[in-house]
Amino acid sequence: PPAAAQLSARDVLLAAAVTAERTPEGTGAYWHVRTDTREGSPFESWTSRDGRAWFRGAKTEGEVVEIHRPVPFRLAGPEVSFEQLEGLPTEPDALKAWIAGNLERSDVRTSAGRPDAATREQFVFDGLISLVCQLPAPPEVRAAAFRAIASYPNVESLGAVEGGHGLRISLPETSQVRQARLVVDPGSAQVRDANFFVTMDGAVAWVPDGSAKLLAGWTDELPE
Repeated sequence: PPAAAQLSARDVLLAAAVTAERTPEGTGAYWHVRTDTREGSPFESWTSRDGRAWFRGAKTEGEVVEIHRPVPFRLAGPEVSFEQLEGLPTEPDALKAWIAGNLERSDVRTSAGRPDAATREQFVFDGLISLVCQLPAPPEVRAAAFRAIASYPNVESLGAVEGGHGLRISLPETSQVRQARLVVDPGSAQVRDANFFVTMDGAVAWVPDGSAKLLAGWTDELPE
């Protein structure tokens, strides 16, 4: 195979998709997500398979507190359950269509009201990133999400970097163009670093002039 420095952005994402498809889903009692930024304390959450959730961050002063949510996760804005994640389409276009349709059927609003077409496209992209970074999606769904991201026309390679391969994706907004930067390790199908992340409530948090270290996976331990 070509050396990492020679891989195109599409090559990196498609290689990550193959790895994701072959990687076992993993086991554990809690889905754990940790996001580290250069500013402040890390954000951490633990979600049990029955929907209970715990959180630790700056607002909790480092303490682990239980939070109560009727549905544990969010995908491009709307709430989604473990069962819905398990049943997501495993074909890229169908996956994007499902995310878009679920958003359309939801009551999600922005400060300007119902999301317009450009905003819906941004929500779909954010949802795909969530599936490969932070949500407990099955291997085939993560693979489909990687392939869907690879289909975007404005994905650029930044070459080999620490932790994997750097990618830049330009997304149009109503008044500007934002650029998402990711570090993808195609050998493990992990996104190691990003300049933004999706929060527990479905919002997108950008990390100006910095990056967020992302870690997600199953664990049997819940901190006291």
